[in-house]
Amino acid sequence: AGLTAWQALVTYGRIKQGDKVLVHSASGGVGHFAVQLAKHLGAHVTGTSSASNRDFVLSLGANAHIDYQNQQFEQLVDGADIVIDGVSHTGEHLLRSAEVVNPGGRIISLLSPFDDAANEKLQKKSAEGYAMLVNSNGDDLRKLAALLESKQVVSHVSHEFSFDELPEAHLQIETGKTVGKIAVKL
Repeated sequence: AGLTAWQALVTYGRIKQGDKVLVHSASGGVGHFAVQLAKHLGAHVTGTSSASNRDFVLSLGANAHIDYQNQQFEQLVDGADIVIDGVSHTGEHLLRSAEVVNPGGRIISLLSPFDDAANEKLQKKSAEGYAMLVNSNGDDLRKLAALLESKQVVSHVSHEFSFDELPEAHLQIETGKTVGKIAVKL
């Protein structure tokens, strides 16, 4: 999750200080790393999550929070240079994200490919869209490990399961409501 967030922001997003970053599902596994990393790299960060996770998202360093259940992010975000979208397997959410990305900005989708409508909207803004998969990369892992070791970035583990409880761990993940990550003890 941390490596995915790193590559989404650094490799695909080409983040720089002062960028405005929108992180969807900011309380989730990749999202909670993305908020911290974007903030560490000097960005202004807005995170979306449910209202119950508002304080958690803000504690990660987000400058602003949007309750996706009761607010339309596209009505509240005044442009984003980078959007990290790990919400949906459908193109509808990407299309909404394309409404807020700045000209020349980037949307990095963690779950969905871009459909024709989203690509067309991005093209009109000279913006880019990437459907990414994490790539094993030792240099990226060392940079992330250094941030974790120095506690500049912290991994939040919301549930721990024994190896015998692996089916329960999968059920927890399937809820889509895990805050941070889960851990399985061997």
